[in-house]
Amino acid sequence: MLKKWNRILHNPCTIRSEMCRILHSAAEPARPGEGVAAAILRAVRKINDWGLDLSYSRGRSIWYQKADVWAHEADALRAWKRARDEAEMNRLLAQMETLKADLAEMEI
Repeated sequence: MLKKWNRILHNPCTIRSEMCRILHSAAEPARPGEGVAAAILRAVRKINDWGLDLSYSRGRSIWYQKADVWAHEADALRAWKRARDEAEMNRLLAQMETLKADLAEMEI
C-alpha cells in the first residue's frame, strides 16, 4: 500500500494537475468576455509578483498541463497559494469579528 501511495504522491501528472489548479485560481476572478490568454497572463503576473520569473509561454504550458513543473516553480506556486489562502482567512476572521461586534451592539 505504501508503494502505491508513494507513486500517487510523486506522479508527475498529479503535480501538473495541482500546479494547473493553482494557476487557474490565480486568474480568478474571471472577467466577462475575457479570453483564456488574458486569464493566463493575469495569473502569470500575480505569480511573478511573488518572485517567480514565469514567462507567458511557461504559464500557458502549466495551464494546459503540457509541461513538467520544476521544483522551484512548484514551491513558488504553493507559497503563493498559501499566502493567498492565509490572507483570505484573515479577511474572513476580521469580518466575523466585525459582525460579532455589530450583533453585540444590537443586543444591548
